[in-house]
Amino acid sequence: MSKKIGIIILIIIMIAMIGLTFNHIDTIQLDYEIGKIQEEILKNKDLQECKQVFISISDGKQKAIVRNASGNSLSEAIQKAKQKIIQESITPKYIKIDIVKEEQKIATSDLYSYIYDAEKFCFKKGISFSEDYEVALLEAELNSNKIIDYAINDIDYDNLNAYLNTTNKGMITLKEQPEQLILFSCESYFYEEGNLYTTYSSGNGYGRRITDGLEKEEIENTIKNAVQYLQNHVKEDGSFVYLYYPIEQEEAEDYNILRHEGTTWSMIQAYTLTKEEELKQKIDLAIQYVIQNAVKQKDENTAFILEEKDNELKLGANGIGLLMLVEYMQTFQTNQYEEVAIQLANGILEMQNEDGSYYHVYDYPTFQEKAEYRTTYYDGEATFALLKLYEYTKDEKYLQAAQKSMDYFVEKEYEQYRDQWIQYSVNEITKYIPNEAYFELGLRNMTQNYNEMLHDIYGSPTNLELLATGLEIYDRAIENKIDVSYFDKEKLTNMIKQVSEKQLNGCFYPEYAMYFNHPNEIVYAFFKRTASFKIRIDDVQHHINAYYTLLKNYAKIYSE
Repeated sequence: MSKKIGIIILIIIMIAMIGLTFNHIDTIQLDYEIGKIQEEILKNKDLQECKQVFISISDGKQKAIVRNASGNSLSEAIQKAKQKIIQESITPKYIKIDIVKEEQKIATSDLYSYIYDAEKFCFKKGISFSEDYEVALLEAELNSNKIIDYAINDIDYDNLNAYLNTTNKGMITLKEQPEQLILFSCESYFYEEGNLYTTYSSGNGYGRRITDGLEKEEIENTIKNAVQYLQNHVKEDGSFVYLYYPIEQEEAEDYNILRHEGTTWSMIQAYTLTKEEELKQKIDLAIQYVIQNAVKQKDENTAFILEEKDNELKLGANGIGLLMLVEYMQTFQTNQYEEVAIQLANGILEMQNEDGSYYHVYDYPTFQEKAEYRTTYYDGEATFALLKLYEYTKDEKYLQAAQKSMDYFVEKEYEQYRDQWIQYSVNEITKYIPNEAYFELGLRNMTQNYNEMLHDIYGSPTNLELLATGLEIYDRAIENKIDVSYFDKEKLTNMIKQVSEKQLNGCFYPEYAMYFNHPNEIVYAFFKRTASFKIRIDDVQHHINAYYTLLKNYAKIYSE
């Protein structure tokens, strides 16, 4: 018995020694990597007078550990922060160093007005609650832990102290509210797998890597990274994790089959870049979920897509479902879903009125009319899908139906809706019917909406879809000798560049994702910052659609 105990003790000692050895190696590696980042920081003459430093590290699985320090010089401050951070038993995937560059002392009572001026979750300053920075948090820490209560435009001291109490911060709790605060902004350096990035130190991009003009490879990687999030969140039954709140780590119970279909469509587009078999398998699962759970036959020739929670058959669901199936058959060169695609198209034709407009919603299981109008999106989705099916089958009835609707869109001045689906429809129909009125609709859809797009702070991906598709419409108008001399193409390409850059402010780059729980679950997904950083599948979808369209037209935008 004693011999067995001795062997067990020896094994435990050996395991401990191995662990200590690896920890020692990790410490040496971390010390080396921080040293390399420090070399680059000290080259920046604008930072030489700075004396407050934060170092954040994360293994990619857990929320970042953050340590800060002050020094008589920038170099000393970095060294002190480094000595604190290397004591953590972690092998970092991400390392970020923030140097406090700008400070502003304010009365605590004045904080209300500063937060009030920011949109929800968009206060972009770090806060020190003490003169010596003993209790100080980066902007990302404040927002990712709900330490700012945007309902009352003040600090949630319960959440603050809960965060300070964690080993993540290792700080003392605040027993009383200080009379004065320091608001600060940082210049930041982010290190990942041998690559060093600087980040924006002001503006809506604060905290994310600087991208001065998008390279083609970067756009491709943005698509591939975003689709990886979708791929990882397809469940065994083919449904998606529809909506995720990364702060609360909660999934929403709600679901929307139309957005499921659109998300799957974007995954098919992304597959043309990745060619990954695992992605195709997830696409197949997602399509089968629709076929098995949502396709409802009215008769042997006609089918609709059911939104189960409302018992509704929506025009838009048929449109996007049809688009998804046609895109799949074209991409994978199969006729696997041709029968159900035609049945869905017949459902759309049934909902089309004589004047080209559509009836929007039927009831299920009665298939009776329920709502004449729901959203303009449905009109463009249905028309675009009919045109894609025409491309696939060459059956003239789909083109004729789309033409009838397009004439209606022109008559009713649909450019007022700033709808990317209308733009997709215009682009598609002008391949076959180069009607000048159609081209003018597509161009007005941009020019009349430029101001709204420019004032969209975080860059809606549907704007980029509309603009990049509009460039194709413009070029086709030129090919068909349509007079578009009134149209400013240079302004359009500049708008596309601005919008495509702005969109990246909603991307969970690792330098920001690392401050949330389980960064590997959200990294490179797209989020809605003003809605508690929520990630919904259709938001990721539209960013993929947008950058995919941008990529198709890259040479026209960035080479001219």
